[in-house]
Amino acid sequence: MTGRLKLYIGLLVLGLLLLIHGSCTPNLSPTSPEKIAFVSDREGEPFIYVMNPDGSNPTKVGSWFGIANTFCWSPDGTKIAFIDADNWLCLVGADGKNLSRLAEIPSYSISWSPDGGKIATGCFDYDIYTVDVGTGELKNLTNTPDIIESLPSWSPDGKKIAFTLFNPPYFDISLMDADGSNQNTIANERGICEELAWSPSGEKVSYTWYSEDDQGAEGICRDICLVNIRDGRKVNLTDSPKYDDRDSSWSPDGTKIAFSSRRQVVDTQIYVMNAESSQLSKLTTGNSSSYFPSWSPDGKKMVFTSSGPHPMGKDICIMDADGSNVINITSTPDIDDYLANWSPQ
Repeated sequence: MTGRLKLYIGLLVLGLLLLIHGSCTPNLSPTSPEKIAFVSDREGEPFIYVMNPDGSNPTKVGSWFGIANTFCWSPDGTKIAFIDADNWLCLVGADGKNLSRLAEIPSYSISWSPDGGKIATGCFDYDIYTVDVGTGELKNLTNTPDIIESLPSWSPDGKKIAFTLFNPPYFDISLMDADGSNQNTIANERGICEELAWSPSGEKVSYTWYSEDDQGAEGICRDICLVNIRDGRKVNLTDSPKYDDRDSSWSPDGTKIAFSSRRQVVDTQIYVMNAESSQLSKLTTGNSSSYFPSWSPDGKKMVFTSSGPHPMGKDICIMDADGSNVINITSTPDIDDYLANWSPQ
């Protein structure tokens, strides 16, 4: 492995780990079928938990590998897939029951297919695999041990998988059919690309990008970009070399993207922008930092992580999509609750 390759692997893992830094009664029924998954160290070590959208009934569902992209909801919101501390891909019900180990596959990112039948994984051997949810059968889709492919993301119709391909000093945003065939590059960037996500319509792929050679005063300064999968047309939505724009999250209707950034304030805050015009609005305020926005299925609310103003601990909060009615639903000043992810339904 070249020195350049080793440097990239270190940067990738470090970047994913750095994602972890970072009142009244909610008007939500505790009997709602929707759930919020999150990570917490309330028992000393970080575990994945599920709770109701009002913060009630937090239930531990499994151990956590320690990288942000290693747990996700099933498309119907009834199960969670995650990589546990022993490098197994596991499944568990949203109620914390029926835990099972599906396959031993050390991975740093996972993505569940829209039909629920397969899970794509970006593995530590730098290839992309799918795992059959029913049988645990593994299939290597890329099978290129000397090339780094990572961050698989299923298209909304389940026919394509987007992924990154590292071709030093460039990153390719690439597509392939769900069986690994017909691989093609739709975008190429000099620098590092992360956070791949499809628009709900399946017409575009968003990603964050930054240059290793041109870092700002705050260190890494990512931009949020879009690429049209039909013609390869790219748009840098944030285009802010002085700010780190990250944690991007599409609204369910595909018209907006929420993200976190440190712009003209000491603390990181959550912003929302139009997916077409990039016109943005600041949603959170105050003397605490806010990260990792995740939309409710109806697009009317967001859940996010808040750190501060107390010196220790992170909390999970919800707010209306316009930034109003912020509610702390965990309120654990000496505990870290973070990486909240609203179930898809």
